[in-house]
Amino acid sequence: MIIGMGPQSNSHWRRLYEAAVLEINLGILPIRIEAAKKAIHARMGELALSDENGQWEVLTDALNVLEDLRKMDLAHRQELRRKAEH
Repeated sequence: MIIGMGPQSNSHWRRLYEAAVLEINLGILPIRIEAAKKAIHARMGELALSDENGQWEVLTDALNVLEDLRKMDLAHRQELRRKAEH
């Protein structure tokens, strides 16, 4: 998990990211993933307008983790549908 990146302005995306990564309710997981991705993209937009680019890699890593989580959730849902059809 990605933690400890510094200023208070970074805490919003980080809280949403951690909520998505730690979510166990599969009904809520896609919503948490999307909220975290939006917050990370917003933070990336802020960084693009500033001289702070050291956090870019951390944000990219977080997006990659969320994408992997989304894919795992999708695969799980497809498996459940397949089992329900049989």
